Amino acid sequence: MHLKLREDIKSSLKAKDKETTMALRSIFALAQDIGLKENRKEITNDDVVSAAKKLKKEGEEGCEIYKVIDSPIADDNYARNFRLVELTKDYLPKQYTDEEMSDVVSVIIGVLEHSLGTALTMKDMGKVMKEVKSQLPDGSYDGKKMSDLVKEGLK
Repeated sequence: MHLKLREDIKSSLKAKDKETTMALRSIFALAQDIGLKENRKEITNDDVVSAAKKLKKEGEEGCEIYKVIDSPIADDNYARNFRLVELTKDYLPKQYTDEEMSDVVSVIIGVLEHSLGTALTMKDMGKVMKEVKSQLPDGSYDGKKMSDLVKEGLK
């Protein structure tokens, strides 16, 4: 993944695509920061995924903000944030659909209920979320949607 990012940066530089280059460099810089915080000199695929996940979320929040403002500057910022969101998707694992996430939650709740020998309640949400996180790759699901599905499954 990190090699793909480096190649994409080179390609965007050769194409003189400033917006793409800027967005890709943002992903790369954040991935480097993540690696340095963990005392590594080289970035890993996990660093790139974490950086892309964080920047995708920031870009989506920016899109929501700039969508409601009516000005040329807001339109430019909306376009920049939208482009960032689209680019980060290339560096994230396959995203699970709502139906797939619901299936995973149902299976995990069933397994936990069987192993504990009792029905799960909302107090057990942490156990379910912990198991979900251990079963699915980081960045492959929307945490808020997953949390909502777990709450629904525990009712």
